[in-house]
Amino acid sequence: MKIKKRYSIILAMGLLFIFNSYYPSWLITGSYTSSISNTFATNGIENNEKLELFEDGTFKGDSWGEGTWQLEHGLKGTEIKFTFGAFNEEGFSSYFYRKLLFSKPRIVLFRDLNSEFIKN
Repeated sequence: MKIKKRYSIILAMGLLFIFNSYYPSWLITGSYTSSISNTFATNGIENNEKLELFEDGTFKGDSWGEGTWQLEHGLKGTEIKFTFGAFNEEGFSSYFYRKLLFSKPRIVLFRDLNSEFIKN
């Protein structure tokens, strides 16, 4: 009986980790609004700017303009890489975060200063 209880606890913890760390593309596409508490180290992004992620791997944003995005899944979670600029020479790499497992996905710009894009 104790072994079944241990396995079910380990399974539940594993599922919670996967649920909080793995973000498939269908979950993250859509509109985001920036929430910037301090403009230090936010790559020129101001508060309440829009970012739209499309299913075909492209995006359109108020500060970065148009470009492409790509997801990378790993043990630390899901990373997103943005490429933008006139010749796709600029880029920004970040990760996703969810407060308390069930909130809306957030693209972190600067975690220590609570700067992020929050899904609408």
